[in-house]
Amino acid sequence: MSAAFQESRLSAPFTEAELEFLKRRFDVQFGEAPAILDGVMLKMWKSGPEKGRPKLPAAVKSLLERNLMVVISAEGRMPVAKFTDMGLNELAQVLEQDQVFSTARFQHLRSQLRAS
Repeated sequence: MSAAFQESRLSAPFTEAELEFLKRRFDVQFGEAPAILDGVMLKMWKSGPEKGRPKLPAAVKSLLERNLMVVISAEGRMPVAKFTDMGLNELAQVLEQDQVFSTARFQHLRSQLRAS
């Protein structure tokens, strides 16, 4: 069995692009461990036909299409893409696979999911 095939099998239901996006977004930055339950803050379109709507990175868009995330917009606040219960369950399974998310580097996510 090839390493690429094994990794793709291990990381299902997330695509490689989604995994890279999640790793970048939820890695410790400037000494701060981002909270998984806070979700991903989204930018807004400032002009054009999408003006006033959230800008959706490709990874977030595909997670939304599969009901693993949902966009929450509140008046006067930036929209946020948050994991659904199904998305959190899938993420918890993937986090247990050290081949996908390094145990040491992403321990904060495992701890947060256990506590929720």
